Amino acid sequence: MPGRRSFDSSSDSSSNSNSSPQGQSFKEMLRQGAYARPQGIFFLLMGGGFLKFFAWDVLEAARHHADSVEISGKAVVIGGVAAALGIYFLIFGEAGVRLINKDKATGKLNPLGWIPILLLVGAGFLVNYLVRCELIRLGYDVGYF
Repeated sequence: MPGRRSFDSSSDSSSNSNSSPQGQSFKEMLRQGAYARPQGIFFLLMGGGFLKFFAWDVLEAARHHADSVEISGKAVVIGGVAAALGIYFLIFGEAGVRLINKDKATGKLNPLGWIPILLLVGAGFLVNYLVRCELIRLGYDVGYF
């Protein structure tokens, strides 16, 4: 039928030889973005775990009028960056991975690749700032940074 693809491997063996992952190392496949969306799920779960234990639980303790609360700014920033990176990988997939990878010829990051990296790091610091602002609003002295 016109417009339909045949998935018979015997008829397309010559065209699929270049796109098959055979002969590539796992590290090279990761660099090309072959597993971008599963990585996105992993980073989203990791970031969510960090934010649950180091931000949400602290805010819940503060809302229940705990005597004192402590916040780990580094853990909140890492959780925010990881969660934002997970969302980035889930949305953009392989194209997003290629954008933030280094150029093989020059060994430098693509100039456009700095934009998502700066946005991801900024998201982590924004989450940290918002959590601290909420703690200050609830009457705890935690400082802004």
